[in-house]
Amino acid sequence: MKSSKLIFYLLTLLVLVLVFWIGMESLTQPGLEQFEGKYTPISNYRNENNTGPVVRIIAVKALDTDQEWMRAFGDFQPHTKYGRTLVFFL
Repeated sequence: MKSSKLIFYLLTLLVLVLVFWIGMESLTQPGLEQFEGKYTPISNYRNENNTGPVVRIIAVKALDTDQEWMRAFGDFQPHTKYGRTLVFFL
């Protein structure tokens, strides 16, 4: 009887630790604040075509010329399976 209670408590503790870990990983992901001070948004466009591919065009003025953050910024933008997102840096 004692071993079954011990297994129950260990499994409960394991599940709680796992839920806490997943929650912390989900809530501490970097957001748009990692790009603050590196760009100024100029304009964006999304076509209203809901029957075909979605096209998003985003124009930003780059305040930093590092190409790594530009790629990360472009990858961070919304995208769809059957559409395109284009980011232009001026």
